Amino acid sequence: MLISISFVALACQPKASTTVAVDPFQYIGHKVRLSGVQAKTISVLVDDACLRQMRAAKINSRLLESIPTNKIQLSVRKSPIQSHRIEVSPQTTQLQIKEWANEDPCVIGVADNQKATTQAYGSDPLYSKQSHLYNIHSAEAHDFFFDRPTGIKKDVIIAFIDSGIDLQHQDLRSQLWVNNDELNGDPGIDDDKNGFIDDVYGYNFVSDIGDPSHQTINDHGTHLTGLAAAAINNIGGAGVIGQKVKIMTLNVFGKNWETETVYIDQAIRYAADNGANVINISIGGRGPSETTASAIVYALKKGCVITVAAGNTKQDIGEDFYFPASYAPQYSGLISVAAVDASLNTPCAFTNFSSSAVKIAAPGCDAAAIKSGLLSTRLGDKYGYKSGTSQASAIVAGAAALVYGVMRDSSGAMVQPAEVERILTNGSDSRSALFRYVSGGRKLNLMGLTHKHLLAN
Repeated sequence: MLISISFVALACQPKASTTVAVDPFQYIGHKVRLSGVQAKTISVLVDDACLRQMRAAKINSRLLESIPTNKIQLSVRKSPIQSHRIEVSPQTTQLQIKEWANEDPCVIGVADNQKATTQAYGSDPLYSKQSHLYNIHSAEAHDFFFDRPTGIKKDVIIAFIDSGIDLQHQDLRSQLWVNNDELNGDPGIDDDKNGFIDDVYGYNFVSDIGDPSHQTINDHGTHLTGLAAAAINNIGGAGVIGQKVKIMTLNVFGKNWETETVYIDQAIRYAADNGANVINISIGGRGPSETTASAIVYALKKGCVITVAAGNTKQDIGEDFYFPASYAPQYSGLISVAAVDASLNTPCAFTNFSSSAVKIAAPGCDAAAIKSGLLSTRLGDKYGYKSGTSQASAIVAGAAALVYGVMRDSSGAMVQPAEVERILTNGSDSRSALFRYVSGGRKLNLMGLTHKHLLAN
């Protein structure tokens, strides 16, 4: 298995007279933290402003010299801290990497850049009922969130960090987040000056292009977005948790079937800097990734609620680290999600679990359905079944968007991610069968969010 390495950089002072950008969110961990596995590539999270000024002053960096100049020039972004992928020669030792990192004023820390995969299982495309909507009492809660005078009025933006989506699907195309400056701008130009060219609907971080649509037959992202944000009351075939949702599409897989945390980190920061209210990450891998933790902290402090899949490896993620879900106990507003059967309210056979690290459960399989999956959108205007904690996380992302929208529109104040988490968990059902799997045995219940004055005005 190929392991990469991530470097984190913050404020730096290559010269006493040089002014550099300062990231208010500190790197998590020691400056150099490696697993000991030799890597063929590394991902370097650097302060681009610092590196740009070092190059202008003709100060060389042995660690960062292979980053193309055009990449640094592009990084005039709201967050000056950006990830870059670098190849490492077989002759380069980890001791050398540590020495170079410690000497480099633009590098804060070094951490493993883990491989990551999607957290879903596929099956045949067929039409059927969406049992998960019944399970979470979606219809009963609809009026509370949308039809009362204090219901949601303004769209909530959910960023899906995933495999890209079918932008032309009849149930998704009207739900896309649109960057109007780029839509109405000139092709090949960074019209909104955010450091990304032609990012009309999001971005593809692997291919480094503005088109975030899927580049493989992997329709993982398409299936998830349908669960949380498909259009309703049209001729399509999918229902949805709620309305007033827009999809920010952030592709971190490109043409590949797995990804790396360097791309996940870039996408998290993009979402936080470009208006996302909720971020869903239905991706995971074994072991920690402190660069991802740093990006998560950045997004949380900018007001983003983050939902993450607990994983499908049947492991206790409180004991065996599984990123990013195992970070959830450390950060309020980072919501790790396990999967339950939509018909039986019992844990799905594949779900990861922890009475401390998993905060809530939601439907991720259905024993009564085709291939035990949940129905949602698929590539090519189709519908079909998939199961996984990915699906459960997407459903909770949709619920988080509902809570976020009501809180924002009723108060007019900045919504705190920790408060959204509190409402979701306090309004959940408590199931004895889930106590070993989820903190408090909690399972999502949209009607529960309307009770106990959790969201009452």
